[in-house]
Amino acid sequence: MKQILPGNKSGIHTISPSKVILIMKLTVALMLTACLGVQAAGFAQKVNLSLKNAPLKKVFTEIKKQTGYFFLYDDDLLNIAGTVSMDIKNVDLGEALDLTLSKGPLTYQIIDKTVTIIARPLTHTDRKLADIVVKGNVKLKSISGSEESLPGVSVSVKGMHQAVSTDGNGNYSITVREDAVLVFSFIGYEKKEVAVSGRTSINVVLQETVSALNEVVVTGYGTRERKENQVGSATTVTAKDLQMKPVDRIDRLLDGIVPGLQFEVQDNSTSTARPRYQTRIRGEGSISASAEPLWVVDGVPLYTGDETNMISGVQTSVSPLTYLNPNDIESMTVLKDATATAIYGANGSNGVVLITTKKGFAGNNISYNFRTGLSLLKNNRFQVLNGSEYMELFNEAYTNAGSNIAYPFNTENATNTDWYDTFFRNGITIQHNLSLSGGNDKTRYYVSGAYYKEKPIMIENDVQRFSTRINLDQRFSKRVSLSFKLGGSYNTNDLFTPGRDYYSNRPNINPYNADGSYALYDGSRVYPDQGKRLKFFNSLAEAYQNDNNQQAYAINGNIGGTLDILDGLEFTTTNGIDYDAISENIYESMQNWSGYDINGTPVGYMSRSQANSIGWITINRLNFNREFGKHSVSGLMAMEASNSKRSSLYGSAYGFPNDKIRELGYTDDLNERSGGSRSEQSYLSYFSQVNYTFDRRYSFVANYRTDGNSDFGTDVRWARFASAGFSWTISNEGFWKSKVVDFAKFKISYGTNGNARIGAFKSKGIYSFSSSSSYNYNGNYGSIMTSGENPALSWETTYNLNTGVSLSLLKRISMELEFYRDLTKDLLDENVDVSRTTGFTRIARNIGKMENKGIELTLNTKNIETDNFSWSTDLNLAHNHNEIKQLYNNTDKILGNMIHRVGEDVNTYYLIRWAGVDPRDGAALWYDANDNITREFDLNNRVVLGSTTPDLSGGIVNSLRFKQLTLRAQINYTIGGYAFSDFQRDVESDGRNLLSDNQSKNQLDRWKEEGDLAMSPKLILNGNVNTSRNSTRFLHEKTSWRLQNVSLNYKLSKKWLDRLKIAHAGVYIQADNVGFWTPYKTPSDRNDYKNSFNPYPQSLALSFGVDIGFK
Repeated sequence: MKQILPGNKSGIHTISPSKVILIMKLTVALMLTACLGVQAAGFAQKVNLSLKNAPLKKVFTEIKKQTGYFFLYDDDLLNIAGTVSMDIKNVDLGEALDLTLSKGPLTYQIIDKTVTIIARPLTHTDRKLADIVVKGNVKLKSISGSEESLPGVSVSVKGMHQAVSTDGNGNYSITVREDAVLVFSFIGYEKKEVAVSGRTSINVVLQETVSALNEVVVTGYGTRERKENQVGSATTVTAKDLQMKPVDRIDRLLDGIVPGLQFEVQDNSTSTARPRYQTRIRGEGSISASAEPLWVVDGVPLYTGDETNMISGVQTSVSPLTYLNPNDIESMTVLKDATATAIYGANGSNGVVLITTKKGFAGNNISYNFRTGLSLLKNNRFQVLNGSEYMELFNEAYTNAGSNIAYPFNTENATNTDWYDTFFRNGITIQHNLSLSGGNDKTRYYVSGAYYKEKPIMIENDVQRFSTRINLDQRFSKRVSLSFKLGGSYNTNDLFTPGRDYYSNRPNINPYNADGSYALYDGSRVYPDQGKRLKFFNSLAEAYQNDNNQQAYAINGNIGGTLDILDGLEFTTTNGIDYDAISENIYESMQNWSGYDINGTPVGYMSRSQANSIGWITINRLNFNREFGKHSVSGLMAMEASNSKRSSLYGSAYGFPNDKIRELGYTDDLNERSGGSRSEQSYLSYFSQVNYTFDRRYSFVANYRTDGNSDFGTDVRWARFASAGFSWTISNEGFWKSKVVDFAKFKISYGTNGNARIGAFKSKGIYSFSSSSSYNYNGNYGSIMTSGENPALSWETTYNLNTGVSLSLLKRISMELEFYRDLTKDLLDENVDVSRTTGFTRIARNIGKMENKGIELTLNTKNIETDNFSWSTDLNLAHNHNEIKQLYNNTDKILGNMIHRVGEDVNTYYLIRWAGVDPRDGAALWYDANDNITREFDLNNRVVLGSTTPDLSGGIVNSLRFKQLTLRAQINYTIGGYAFSDFQRDVESDGRNLLSDNQSKNQLDRWKEEGDLAMSPKLILNGNVNTSRNSTRFLHEKTSWRLQNVSLNYKLSKKWLDRLKIAHAGVYIQADNVGFWTPYKTPSDRNDYKNSFNPYPQSLALSFGVDIGFK
């Protein structure tokens, strides 16, 4: 052994081996003595503890106070260990620590006066830990302190793909390893992790939180974010939020409760009893491509129609969103920003709505609910003239016209038909739902059956829905599981529509003859020549003599499996199908004019259509999810392929032997026609995601997706979309000490997503074949290209910026404020003018840019919370500004009464301004382009006015609970924005159409004599050709408030449930479409915004329901 000695001179000094050994022995002895002395001094400190279900941090704090020893540990490590209960007196420190940690996954080391808590090393025995059955009960504790047990609380094994749910009494049973960690979670309550540590009984209480920070938001493809660290913009609506709401269609359920989402009639057409509806998320996202969100049911996209929600191949489009049973839905999550939607790539630019259906949970549970209701006509219908009012105005207009024609009406006719009462009735709704669910730690099932029947307020309309669902989850081993989800429905619809007749038929026409048969001629008129009587197309006769109905079969489901390759790494395959088959049958009877040919011969017309849609999808993905220390990492890599086919077939015929034979094939072959159509689209996608969270403070998420679409040309078929986002949970920082603001988070994201939903084959050119004269070539069957080819047609791409702040105050108030900016480039427009030398006038092409930007606010408050009484308020508010940034050659495009212009909203009105009525002679007045009043109606005087986009929109929900009684009310509001009423324009003709049509009661406020300050011009029969042309006369501001839904619910108390041995029971009453208010002062018998856009009376729906569950 050599030792180097420092100094001016270096040298070598030799030490004998025996001396070295002696020095080493003395050193070891001194160290052992010192350590034993320290331990003896520490153990001499006595510890007294009496704690129940206390976290380890509290135990260590108490020991530190009594002994003076310091403790070093990792918070996450303590959370895994759960809580302890002990009652010890006058024991040494070592014994106290042994009792505290002996049964858990932790141990300790003592050095000097510091106790270090560490994970217990695995022993050979530990590595072969046996599986044990853990049972227990979970209670949910509200902010007021009351506790209740509910089914559906998730009990999962941390780091494993294994979970069960509590039964109706809050009980659970799960088989796990002795050293497993159980995770208890329920939406709206704090998540809790508890180490099993060999125990076979674990009871847990979850605390409600107003901010729901521990909620998990599902963002699709097996990915999810904790609300506390959420980067993306997503709103989740649970089954609890959907209770006691309308059940006719699922998109209506979201109206007023999701910020930035608007649900409304697609147009203000008055010609159908079954209008198409539209859903918009953060404004209008396209010009010609679909602006609808992507609807996804359990991972399978749902077909909702073409880019205008029309179902091709049938005359009336009934939305597939009416085919789903809302009672089967567990939650609906609306994804809005790029980090949430970019993973859906091709069709995520307008937002994504994820629908998750219910699963089974532990035990066996049977639930039944019944609802019945009435739809009552309110006095909010469009006001039209009665018989005497009509004759008064007609005689005045006839006199003012100075007409030389003979007086057309029978002066002895006293008919006064109320066509609203003729065509409308009180409606009835009935619904039955029965579900069975249950399972254990290996098998979970949910089976439901439902029947829904509605008789709408329009006569001869009827809706029935027979639906069923089977959801099965089966775990074959610790690493292999299978899932099967299938929902199906059979839907029937009777579809009578009177067109405009319910408001435009004159009141002096009687729908019946004197003998009670249906009138076919206008009995109000005078006929000098009886052989030339005027036909009366009697819609009432058509309602009862014609057929117009649909039957639809709908199936949406998937089968998949999951393989846990390693802890935290799993492979999942999902293979789904979405199928609709619609059959439409229309027959126009020989007993009314609809079944007559142009020569006046009764022939009967029949058409039968079949429209089929089938789409399949396969998704294969790898998901990684691990937590270690302060780090949480998850990732995703996937491939997705899908295909959708649409086909239609129709046949028509006329010339039937009689009205009783209503089948194709029973007419002359020359009277039969047939046709069809077909389209197909395919997608192939590859995508990935990575998500990282550090110490529950900093979160980062990134997505990348490549999409291929068969609709586009070969050179532009593929597109790439990406996004990234970051969130900072400031309140989890060590420096955050605020007692008022208990939660604060900032987030920001940026990325791209796309839109390809413009219809099949638009880039390739579309041919149509027909034997009609326009297609005929030298007497042969021919074809023409009806849509021009554009191989450069490609995706719309939206660049999305989203940022926001989330706050929670005093654990009673939570607020989220978000700002977004969506810039859409390469806008798709299918009607762009081209040179006629191409053989076409218009083609589809990418033409410009459009921007949507705005803010959204969500505010949730617990105003009062006690054991017996609570009051909470949920408010959402949204403002969106839309602006066209670029057009093809930046040229204005005028579309009826609207204009597309750079710098303006995509839905901007372009109208002549109405200036009123000249009091001197009753003439109509307008403003010219220079703001001068003129009597000339000149289209060159049109100016840009407001748009349909409101300044603010949203909803307010108040919930009040007194003991077992809960009252809930929802108000939806719109502030600003404009709407043009085609309906009002058509029935305020100022005398021009009085001979043929009834008129709005607003016409009673007409000019009659010099000096009158009137709302309507002087009435002139067959005159005033310009007064009812498009102008601001029929433009309304949309500011309004709607009391959309009110419900009163009583739940049976736990005491009575136990006595009756049932899981839950409740009764409720509900009212929908209760009231509608505007700030405009209009007499009750006149028309304004509230009834100029819903000519079908908005019925008040009153319902009564019972909900009961059996163990």
